Amino acid sequence: MVEVRNRSVGTLAVWAALLALGCSSDAEQEGVAPFAPPTTEMQAISADPAAGPVAGQPGSTTPPQTATPSSSTQDDSMPSAANTDGTEAPQDSPSTTPEQPSTAATADPTGRILPPVDSVDADGPFAVSIDENADNSWVFHPTDLGADGMRHPLFVWGTGAGAVPSQYVDHFSRMASHGFVIIAPTPAQLSSADLAQALDWILAENERMGSPYYQSIDVDRIGMGGHSQGSVATFDLEATEDRLVTTIHIAGGSFDGLGSSKVKTPTAYICGETDFARSNCERDFMNVGDQPTYFSILTGVDHIQCARQALPGMIAWLRWHLAGETERAAQFTGPDGEFFSGIWVSQTANWAF
Repeated sequence: MVEVRNRSVGTLAVWAALLALGCSSDAEQEGVAPFAPPTTEMQAISADPAAGPVAGQPGSTTPPQTATPSSSTQDDSMPSAANTDGTEAPQDSPSTTPEQPSTAATADPTGRILPPVDSVDADGPFAVSIDENADNSWVFHPTDLGADGMRHPLFVWGTGAGAVPSQYVDHFSRMASHGFVIIAPTPAQLSSADLAQALDWILAENERMGSPYYQSIDVDRIGMGGHSQGSVATFDLEATEDRLVTTIHIAGGSFDGLGSSKVKTPTAYICGETDFARSNCERDFMNVGDQPTYFSILTGVDHIQCARQALPGMIAWLRWHLAGETERAAQFTGPDGEFFSGIWVSQTANWAF
């Protein structure tokens, strides 16, 4: 079950005219239709057969999801979303994950900090809660934060241009169900400053007695990444940010080709085969310095779908780099690895295998 705290009024994804870099949004530049609020990108992708069956539907092994009632009300001043034929689109509430038993921390001499899972393409063992009013950010986290002294890895996520955290609820809930704390700034046109503010805020809350996050985050296991514009913002912050262990860039790619020059940690670049940002992604990989880098082009996947289709790889990557599951290295660093087959057409730099 997903518990929602501090529910804000309905959010409409607004496309701004300019990026922080002074350019049109990448979607506008390429003639790609912006996300249509409030139908989320995840909901649209989940309806695609390639994304797998929806919970509770035929073919799914996931129990039907049950939403927790919220005290929020719809802001009537917000315009309704419309379908392309002019009819009003349904006002869907964020999706939820099935309720899971509480999971306690246990000491592991191998350095693992999370319970083992059978699949990274399914919900993990943690129930999930969402804080939608966390200092200009949303936080997705295991409901029983810090149980038995557990310190959770932290992942800071930047959304795509014109998008907001409510459009990634399925993504973040899945990741939090694996034991990660996910914080995503709310600005629809975010910058590296927004990512830095979110990181600073939640780490301060981790030290503030009385905070729901008090002493629940492992400050030595921090990752950052983003989708599209969120990837660009991550590049910009990486140049000066020294608290990160790893980064993930989804359908991103720097506009100037200098993104890789700012990376100081092992990183993953993942783009879609028909992704309009593909050429930028490829250029960044070609410009990799000495940092270990995994690069994959997902067959038959476009710019928007990339965030959903890359999710199993993202979770496996975080479980490797932030949760001590070193056996997952072979999934990303060898030609026979799991993320070198199927839709994953992959290469590496600065990893020997």
